[in-house]
Amino acid sequence: MEALKRFAYEPDYAIAPGETLKETMESFNMTQKELATRTGLTEQTIIRIFKGDQPITYETANKLELVTGVPARFWNNLESNYREKLEGKHGF
Repeated sequence: MEALKRFAYEPDYAIAPGETLKETMESFNMTQKELATRTGLTEQTIIRIFKGDQPITYETANKLELVTGVPARFWNNLESNYREKLEGKHGF
């Protein structure tokens, strides 16, 4: 177990959860507009999530789960990890 802790992979960069959302959407051949319609979000909101400018809230994560089948906790964890990395980068 000690070796696992010592050599655990911890990247020093943050990828916006929107990147994963974009890939997921593409795997379903879903357009941005369709994702917005099915989640009840605006296309602008989807674009801001893709860019990492707008966080995925718990409510949004639940909507994404209903549309993509990917559990809300997955989206919440991605978002939490992303924001933590950003805060660490900027020294907040």
